[in-house]
Amino acid sequence: MEKNSKAEQVQIRLVSKTSKYELPDTPLVVPTELKRFGLSEIVNHLLSNDPIVPFDFLIEGEFLRTSLYQYLTSKNISTENIITVEFIESLKPPKSLSNYDTDSWISSIQIASPNLIYVGCYDSTIQLWNASNELEASLVGHTGSVKSIISLNNSSESSSGSKANNVELLSAGIDQTTIGWIKSNSSSDSSLEIGYVSYGHKACVNGIAVSPDNSHFITCSTDSTLKLYDTEIPTEDSQREIMENGIEGLPTVSKLLSEKLTKKSKKSKSASSPSNLIKVPKSTFTGHIGSITSVAINSSSKNTFYSGGFDQSLRSWDAVTSDNVSTKVCDQAFLSVDYSALSGLIVSGHTDKFVRIWDPRIDGKKILSYFLYEISNSY
Repeated sequence: MEKNSKAEQVQIRLVSKTSKYELPDTPLVVPTELKRFGLSEIVNHLLSNDPIVPFDFLIEGEFLRTSLYQYLTSKNISTENIITVEFIESLKPPKSLSNYDTDSWISSIQIASPNLIYVGCYDSTIQLWNASNELEASLVGHTGSVKSIISLNNSSESSSGSKANNVELLSAGIDQTTIGWIKSNSSSDSSLEIGYVSYGHKACVNGIAVSPDNSHFITCSTDSTLKLYDTEIPTEDSQREIMENGIEGLPTVSKLLSEKLTKKSKKSKSASSPSNLIKVPKSTFTGHIGSITSVAINSSSKNTFYSGGFDQSLRSWDAVTSDNVSTKVCDQAFLSVDYSALSGLIVSGHTDKFVRIWDPRIDGKKILSYFLYEISNSY
């Protein structure tokens, strides 16, 4: 059959959603042995492109990675049909501009500004790099590996027009805590210090997501729960309340609070200092079985967020009611999830080298589509 494919032909209609590549709506007869390169030559000839532009091709939303014959055969599509083939510009491979060498494994990266990059490391530090490949500072606060960081500079501004309480960065780690970092009083513009430490999880904190207005953040953990916190600097009253009521899952509160704070009276002004203040969650979300690996907030709906975990489920949550609104499943563990405000879709990475795309607006467990990338490791 493969030999006969060289003699077969099929009618195709080449279309593009880009106006500058618009072609006449006339079917073309082409050999079924053509692959991406041959089709790209045809498109460039029809458009009289100079220089040549490389194109990729999609049939019914799926990238063509074989010959037309192989694709039609695999889909049981007759060569008597007119096949609509969409073409788009190929993405050029990324070029390495510079290297930032560290002495530790890297768990997370955030670009705070064109001249400032945060790097979370397994040696329990957060490194601050500038665009000149210079290490400006290393933040020390966690007692175990840093698993996730998120810069509030990357989030939308709050209604007051500034970041909530000047918190610049959030970091989560194996030590079961999430630290809020604020600008320090040092001369360095990029230097940060601990504003507060968030407790509540009973195992490693794997991920963080921040609300569009920077007012709240959500953490996910190996302990199977998600927790909601506000980003405000804790008050003196909140610290006394913690002393009286304790923190769920933590045996001794006095060990967490600074010695100075525990001895201060209600009129003490130094208690309002952000250093070593403790934050507790406003609410807890349960439903997952096993480790939750990633969390993402719906930036179009501030009260909705999503999580994925080792239980092979993608869950939608209501931040106000704490309800698990919907659950979608597949046959692989989730390693990461993210939400696109542009399309309203969710993308997830998995242990089987697949990237899956979901539509949270569709009821049930349906996957919209998925793609396989040829890599040696999981996402």
